[in-house]
Amino acid sequence: MDGPLRPCNEGVSTDPMGIYSRDYLRDDNGGSHRFGGGSTGDIVKTLIIANIVVFVLQILTTRTVPYQTPAGVFQVRESLVQNWFELDRTRVLQGQIWRLVTYAFCHDTLQIFHILFNMYILWLAGRRVQDRLGSREFLWFYMTAALLAGVVTILFDGLVGSRHVVLGASGAVAGVIIVYALTWPNDVWYIFGLIPMRVIWIAGIAAVIDLYPMLQQLAGNPSRDRVAHATHIGGMLFGYLYIRNGWQLAGLFGRFDPTSIGRLFRRKPKLRVYEPESPPVDLERRVDELLQKVQDQGEQSLTQKEREILMEASRRYRDRK
Repeated sequence: MDGPLRPCNEGVSTDPMGIYSRDYLRDDNGGSHRFGGGSTGDIVKTLIIANIVVFVLQILTTRTVPYQTPAGVFQVRESLVQNWFELDRTRVLQGQIWRLVTYAFCHDTLQIFHILFNMYILWLAGRRVQDRLGSREFLWFYMTAALLAGVVTILFDGLVGSRHVVLGASGAVAGVIIVYALTWPNDVWYIFGLIPMRVIWIAGIAAVIDLYPMLQQLAGNPSRDRVAHATHIGGMLFGYLYIRNGWQLAGLFGRFDPTSIGRLFRRKPKLRVYEPESPPVDLERRVDELLQKVQDQGEQSLTQKEREILMEASRRYRDRK
């Protein structure tokens, strides 16, 4: 995955229950109000904006500072924001645990493609995963993937005796890719826009590419490529366990809704209600409750009875056409 990718979805139904095509609720552009909360990719967009803002702050807070060494005093360029956000094992063990998350919003300011590639892959895979999980669950998943990827990095660095700082969203993004690959394994992405490959194979190849240098480090051969392979594997491992065990993080963390942060960065969609006939009040209220549940917890949280209610509501609205 060293170059641009373009998705090609094969054989995947985007509206299995006919609910997404309901015509009673549309925006001014004619689009339907889908599960996942408003327009596609709201939380993904918010995360991308947050990464860009931090990246700019890293650059704007860079300054020259003196460093005393046995050989003398040297002038070093250092970013104040990066200095406080980067994942530094020594400082984490000293109690600065916020670094286990904040590092995922920093990127190498001397390598613009570092942030561009991470954000492109997040946009490519994250929007669809968010639609599947729901915006609240997706944000909990992303932040937890970043946290656990950081923990794996700290543990692995301690095991091999490595001493370096880590920056970048790639651990959390790697988790998103694994969820995508395990949910839609037969989707085809085009590498460099030309070479078609099933996404499950892309994920597998990426895992091998990261595991090999980790094995070399365990054998006593230091890594020389400046890539945090353990961070990638940590995110991938969490993504695999998340899908394998069917975890629901939003329920685990209670009613706190971190997606409210996204309201600072997006406009509320203008909605128009179409009611050729007034549906039963109780059914209308129940449908709204279920759609809110899907937005908060994802479509997979619905029981069979709740799915039947939505299907019945969908049938009623189609019959009024």
